[in-house]
Amino acid sequence: MNIIERIDTSISEKLANEKLKQSVLITLFSYIGSVFSILVFLIILFFYFKEKSFVIESICSLAYATGIVFVLKFTVKRQRNTSNIDKFRQKVDPYSFPSGHISRIFAAISPFYSLLYVSITTSILGSLAAFARICKGYHYLSDCIVGSIIGVASSFLAKMTLKFLSTLIFQ
Repeated sequence: MNIIERIDTSISEKLANEKLKQSVLITLFSYIGSVFSILVFLIILFFYFKEKSFVIESICSLAYATGIVFVLKFTVKRQRNTSNIDKFRQKVDPYSFPSGHISRIFAAISPFYSLLYVSITTSILGSLAAFARICKGYHYLSDCIVGSIIGVASSFLAKMTLKFLSTLIFQ
């Protein structure tokens, strides 16, 4: 067992208690990053901001993050550390590495990091979601860390793509 697996297992064992798993708050936070919650987040921001480029960049970033996550999931094939997942989810998304929920959170929020109040709030929510996903046994710590890195990197890739496309279209 390598050092990352030992750290992951140690943290998971420390957080794996039934009281935390059954907590309503942990359950709610574990759903942050779901496709539904991200769509609600983007719809709210679309109507809140006059400047729509943030939302367009978020959507592009989400597309990149989703593609990268699924390629990695089905390449690495790291098993989840729990049987706490229903049969449907086990078939659709059987692997834990990297965390799709966490990558989606950071892919969706990274374009907004220039707005301090949005970035602080969403970074806290992203961290709470990662904690909840680990407590529920859906992910290991390294799954969540790599998921957040993929989300932020996807945002930079989206920004570069949109900048490149705008120069092609408007020149």
